[in-house]
Amino acid sequence: AKNRPLNVSIGIQQDKPILLSIIDKYLNHLEHQEIRNIINGWRLTRYHKVEDYTLVFAIASVMGLFLFILMYYQRRLKNFNNELEKSVREKTKALREINEYLEETVAEKVDELIQKDEILSTQSKQAVMGEMISMVAHQWRQPLNTITLKISNLQIQQMMGNKIDCTEFVPALDEISETLGYLSETIDDFKTYFQPKKKITKVAIDELLNKAINFVRARAKVEGVKMGIVKPSTLEVSVYQNELIQVLLNILNNAIDAYAGMKENDKQIELYAEDHKDEFWIYIKDNAGGIKEEYLKQIFEPYFSTKGKNGTGLGLYMSQMIIEKQFLGKIDVQTDKKQTIFIIKIPTIPHAEHGIRQKEY
Repeated sequence: AKNRPLNVSIGIQQDKPILLSIIDKYLNHLEHQEIRNIINGWRLTRYHKVEDYTLVFAIASVMGLFLFILMYYQRRLKNFNNELEKSVREKTKALREINEYLEETVAEKVDELIQKDEILSTQSKQAVMGEMISMVAHQWRQPLNTITLKISNLQIQQMMGNKIDCTEFVPALDEISETLGYLSETIDDFKTYFQPKKKITKVAIDELLNKAINFVRARAKVEGVKMGIVKPSTLEVSVYQNELIQVLLNILNNAIDAYAGMKENDKQIELYAEDHKDEFWIYIKDNAGGIKEEYLKQIFEPYFSTKGKNGTGLGLYMSQMIIEKQFLGKIDVQTDKKQTIFIIKIPTIPHAEHGIRQKEY
């Protein structure tokens, strides 16, 4: 400011000419040094520059401290992330090893279950085959006796020298031929039943029930059990015939066994079928005294049997598996002290339309 002095002037209003004259005269009488002194005495400082860095240092210090803390926690976070990644890798490796072990274990268990199912299926089929052979023996005994008697009668007459005319010979041959035809049909039925190929076929339900009845009719007759369809039906269904017949045979044979040793005069097994919208139900009813409550929860378990050494315990178990897995249905049981009713409930929709690959039993 000292190097840049101010130019000083005095301003007076125009309407004050006297004052202007007085001041002008006064200034004219002043010495140059006096004027300089007056000016120096009234010199003004236009600005004063002060450089204070305290606030800057404070702000810089705070920012530095903040950056240090931030870097410190970033470093700790990085170390934590590295430890976490390491832990995750170790856990992942452990889980992968556990999963591989579990997969191997599950695969082994699945193979064991498959083998178990195959064994059960084989045992069930062998048991059914044994029962079938017994049924064949029962069914063929009477027809074979008839043929034997007819042939023996003709031989005796020939040995006695009696002349056999056509009135006796032809009817005897016709009856023998008819009986042989019946035996041939029986063989065809059993042959069809044991065919390994499975396919869905449409059949009248009563025709299928009668076929199952014919298989066990001879055995039922020996036990004095009357058997038949009590409510005729015109219902036609699409099913695996042989598998459904196997289920019916298991239940029918159990019903016949339930009458064994009983002195009941009215031994009956009643069958009939009903249409229930999207399902058809097959009823098999006997009056052999019902199933004990303690047995009711176990009858569908494998190897459970009340027949002792005479039972395999696979009949109802396999029946349930067939109905549930191949027919997508179920078997219900109603029982009391007098009777038992097995109800087989099967969807009427052809099973192939469900898109399920059926398992053979």
